[in-house]
Amino acid sequence: MKRALTLLLCICLLLGTCNTIISAASEQTSAEQSTAEQISAEQSTAEQSTAADTGATPQPATSPVKASFQFINLHDGYASGTLFFEVPEQSNATTFALYWGDASGTLLKNHTPLIEGVITGSNNSVNTVEAPKIPADAACMLLYTYSEQGVACTSPYKIAIEGYTPMQMGKLLCELIVVADLHIGSGKTAEKHFSAMLSDVKKNAPGAAGMIVVGDAVEAAEEEYYLALKQLYEKAQGVPPMYLGAGDRCYLTKGTYAYDPAKHADNLQLFLKYAGHPFGTKVDTPYYSYQLGGATMVFIGADSYENGNAVYSKEQLDWLSGVLTRADAYEPVLVFMHEPLPNTVSGSLSAQGYGNVQNHAELKEVFKPHENVFLFTGHTQYALQADRTFTYLSGGSAVFNTAGVAHLWDDQNGAGYEVAGSQGYYVTVYEDGILIRGRDFTTGQWISNAIYQFSTKPIPVQTTPQVTKPATTTATTTKPVEEQTTEPEEESGIRGLIPPLCILACMAVIVFIFIFRKPKEQA
Repeated sequence: MKRALTLLLCICLLLGTCNTIISAASEQTSAEQSTAEQISAEQSTAEQSTAADTGATPQPATSPVKASFQFINLHDGYASGTLFFEVPEQSNATTFALYWGDASGTLLKNHTPLIEGVITGSNNSVNTVEAPKIPADAACMLLYTYSEQGVACTSPYKIAIEGYTPMQMGKLLCELIVVADLHIGSGKTAEKHFSAMLSDVKKNAPGAAGMIVVGDAVEAAEEEYYLALKQLYEKAQGVPPMYLGAGDRCYLTKGTYAYDPAKHADNLQLFLKYAGHPFGTKVDTPYYSYQLGGATMVFIGADSYENGNAVYSKEQLDWLSGVLTRADAYEPVLVFMHEPLPNTVSGSLSAQGYGNVQNHAELKEVFKPHENVFLFTGHTQYALQADRTFTYLSGGSAVFNTAGVAHLWDDQNGAGYEVAGSQGYYVTVYEDGILIRGRDFTTGQWISNAIYQFSTKPIPVQTTPQVTKPATTTATTTKPVEEQTTEPEEESGIRGLIPPLCILACMAVIVFIFIFRKPKEQA
């Protein structure tokens, strides 16, 4: 009787194990079919869309046959350098884009290209702009080519990144959102972009210490515009507090957009009424500072205007010098100033025709000895992909163009033209550094060539000279992204079958023993 019950139990276990194996295999097959169907559907949709536009069946672009990236300073994690790549002479590829990828060769989520442009021949070389940082989760670069119809190649070229260690930043202190030029009162586009920015912040940084507007929150010095701004902000709900910096629009008359010195004081008071101040404090000047989230926040603004240029009084310059001097040498100081210093960031070059700062030489002298200053300027509304988004002042202060929320501009060393998008920065302050990431609020993407990272901790004195071996960059061809992402899943599915197979084998041995062993003789 005991043998029969034991045998029955083993049979039940066998049936359960077999069912597990069948289910696992079925799920794996279903997942493979789902992945294949998704890839097929995406390709079909893209092809149908392109075919509808051109009236012909689109063909994928010819893949690159060779690519490499020569880093200028890979050891410190900078993405500055030159891309070299080659396409066949008979290639149908007309444009390219270089993206960040992870260790498996998959595109990093929600990142714009680091570089993109037109293919000029079989052999191509293109430089990156300024000094963006390699994202912490990036392990390679993926070079895509595109046909004239916009169809990507099936096999992007993978360029491995080796020889650097991401910077350690220490404890998180606070996060800020830094934007400029909302221009509420200029029309529906400005309102739409401001609301999109608030939604993006609410989704990604609801606990931020504040949203800083680097001037021109409104189109002109009219209370109705400030009230419209307040209404849009309150409608969003659940977003961080907003603090306004002064800009030229705060002093312009509605309709004529002219500056009237006689109305300067009244317009300043109207601005301060809605500017918002941490901890409920009030100020009566366009310049003030606060300690906020482990960093010093400094707002400065023009005391008057001459010929469209901001003028800073000696009183304000002396005050600013004192604030910067009192700040700890390794404490990040964030300064927000609307009009840029001439010939610094994009839009401030002499040929670009924007008004800036009248007494800029004196202001530069104030910043000169302070390497821990991060200066954000607005006014020009140049896109973060433009040249000279970031630069250094003589002496070490870092300067950033803050782009614009209402609309964006760009140029090709000539007349400006409007481009799509609405942009600004997410700024994260840590114990030992600061991370500044450009963001497009309309697309929800990080702007790859506007990601900056700085150390703010003391540099230890080295008693022994350190010799660093030059980093090398390797390049190997790779399978399409979709193929790479399915291989680990197949291996994982096979491994998942091993435990039930082992159980099945053990049960079979037990059943065999019970059926065929010889019964003991009764004594």
